[in-house]
Amino acid sequence: MQTNNFKIVLQTLGICVLFISFPFKKGFSQNNDCSCPMFKGKILIDNSYETMGGKLIPRAEIKSKRTTVYSASSGAVASVDTLHTGRIYIRIVSLGYTYMYENIFTSECFVGQNIHRGQQLGRLKEGEHLYISISDGKKLVHPETLLPCRKIKVNK
Repeated sequence: MQTNNFKIVLQTLGICVLFISFPFKKGFSQNNDCSCPMFKGKILIDNSYETMGGKLIPRAEIKSKRTTVYSASSGAVASVDTLHTGRIYIRIVSLGYTYMYENIFTSECFVGQNIHRGQQLGRLKEGEHLYISISDGKKLVHPETLLPCRKIKVNK
């Protein structure tokens, strides 16, 4: 008899834990809505940022051995422009965020195009890094808080 009561208590606790864990997992799903914009990309964390008023600059430099740039989130291409350096920057508007991809050599997308997470946006020149800024509409957000890329410290 005690064994059956024990099983019922465990089953009840299991169900309670299951219900409790869902809201928390769903609330933090923002990180699951993004992917790293480069295959095996790493965000370079520069120690010199800390000397600039003690704050990190809300822009990430992403390094990868590959040159293909992918969309970190689904959304619509708002602009594809060329800088004075001849490099392309792509701006994608996604649910509450704007993603700015900079230093792209060739573009694979056009203004007004609907983009899916992981879809190819363009390519970098061999050996160059991608720069990405993310805005929530009011202010810049630190990309490392949203992007699931691995972070590495570098000394410049």
